[in-house]
Amino acid sequence: MVLSVEYGPRAQDLWRWVDEQADEAIGEFVARFASVDSAAREATRATLTRKDQGELLVYANRSAFAAVRREDPALARSAITAMSLVTEAAIGDDRVIWTVVGIVCYSYRRVGGIDRADIETLLTQADGTVQQAFESMLDGESSGLLFDSGVREVTTRAGRVFLHDDERPYAPGVDLIEIAYIIAGDLEADGYHVESITVADELMLYAFDDEGDHVDLAAVEAARRQTAAVRVESIMDSGPYQPLSVYVVELPNDRDAAIVAAAADRRDWPDEIQIAVAAGPICAVVRIDFRDDEPFVENVDGLERFRPGLLAAIRAGD
Repeated sequence: MVLSVEYGPRAQDLWRWVDEQADEAIGEFVARFASVDSAAREATRATLTRKDQGELLVYANRSAFAAVRREDPALARSAITAMSLVTEAAIGDDRVIWTVVGIVCYSYRRVGGIDRADIETLLTQADGTVQQAFESMLDGESSGLLFDSGVREVTTRAGRVFLHDDERPYAPGVDLIEIAYIIAGDLEADGYHVESITVADELMLYAFDDEGDHVDLAAVEAARRQTAAVRVESIMDSGPYQPLSVYVVELPNDRDAAIVAAAADRRDWPDEIQIAVAAGPICAVVRIDFRDDEPFVENVDGLERFRPGLLAAIRAGD
């Protein structure tokens, strides 16, 4: 490896800013690269390992994120420079490159102050996929942040952040995002890593009656009337990949929220468990999907420890 540092597991979080010591060292490396001639740049590219390029991709994403938060053109330019060092062959997935470039291009448009010719010079020797992504998204004329990267900029208690957006109708009467942030804090305190918060989501209700083999039509119909939903996505630190999702859902009235919560509460299936609560027109559902043959890290009774916090979060956001 050329780079002697690497990022931690929370470095790519976009719902909040997490300080990382690696930023300084990689930023200095990127600045040195930008200051040399084309021959020296090509020689530098040849020395980079796959691991190096993976760290540079994370740095580009973070630098663009920081540029938007601080309105700093220098950070946006640094993100572009870092992306010019990344190749599709090293990353292994062109979709990842396009997603990050979408955020980098948004930061360029958002903060301004960067000469277009300078960007073109930086990208002259860049990987073909990287060049194509920048050519397609730099001006944002035919797309935008949501189309390019699946996120929207939102100002929250954590400042300016990027939240994932599933593009469903979203016009809540209460601050579901604030509720989601309270829940995210509780999950982090419990040993979970909250990877993302998604707005404009939808709760798909798997609701059965007491006999276990008939769909609870009243609950399903109530769930279909949901007016807005936010999802908090997390995984356990140092545990198997068994995602814990919390859906915070606004219903038209208290009755619908109570019906949905009752149908979703304490459900225990071989591949999925969940609990649910409701307060006023807001319902929250905690759901864990099990993967492969890993031993279960949670059970329904264990999820009960989240119930008081869920109710407190809903009431705090009312």
